[in-house]
Amino acid sequence: MKKHIYLLVGLVSAILTNTVVHATDLFRLDGIKAIVHTEGDTHIITESDLTRLGLGGETKSIEEEIFKEIAYERAKQRKMLPDEEAIDKHLKTVQRENNLTQEQLKAIFSSAGYTYEEGRNEFAVMTAVNSLLEFEIRSRLMVPEREVLAYYTAHPERRPASYYLERTVVAVPEDVTKEEFKEQLAEFTRTKKGFKDIVWSNPFWVLHPDLAEDKMFIATMKVGEISRPIEIEGGFELFRLKNAKPEHDAPLEERYQEIAAILRKPRYEALMKEYRKNLFDSASIIYF
Repeated sequence: MKKHIYLLVGLVSAILTNTVVHATDLFRLDGIKAIVHTEGDTHIITESDLTRLGLGGETKSIEEEIFKEIAYERAKQRKMLPDEEAIDKHLKTVQRENNLTQEQLKAIFSSAGYTYEEGRNEFAVMTAVNSLLEFEIRSRLMVPEREVLAYYTAHPERRPASYYLERTVVAVPEDVTKEEFKEQLAEFTRTKKGFKDIVWSNPFWVLHPDLAEDKMFIATMKVGEISRPIEIEGGFELFRLKNAKPEHDAPLEERYQEIAAILRKPRYEALMKEYRKNLFDSASIIYF
């Protein structure tokens, strides 16, 4: 059975004049999709609750809305609701991190179908639910170091060779030909004598897969070596190799957090599935 919320056109006038109100005088505004009875309160979920986007722009499902309402009541029982100061602080953080003015934030709320106060209240509910899940789910997701190490050993990842380079461009002087100057630079790259006024760029790393076809010679250079002069517009280009790393397995320290997240995911999904079932079982839900 489906029930609807109606606007009674001329209701006050009809009551005052004892006029019979006909069905044609009723306009449908919304529909009730579910009623959720919890230990602390009763919540009505309407069609408009589901058609309005979430603050993150996501579409809503009735199951997620029911979960949010039950979880919010659980957060209230656990005294995990943010106070007004905390909500203001979080909203200011959102503004700062996204370079938004308060008017722009209000515009974002409005585009999702919320007044500023409605958006603020929705943000408070989201914060309370996240605090609850952090306490009851995520805090139980510690991954033992031995499991991280076992995964690391079983799933190695190779990192490509990389090169730490300096670069310079040297213009051709007016008193010599380009060919003569190229030979002078070539002599410099062999002996490292002369050209004391060369200004090198700040060093930078380049991965082997990112080397252009005409720069593959860099892979064969030795640390401290200066490349042969390469003719470009405006003069000659030189590279000096400061350091190099061969292809290698990514170190455990570099991958630790990534691996821990991979191992936490199935545990989180299992715990969350159980937690959601317990929350739904704790409430009385009527669907329409």
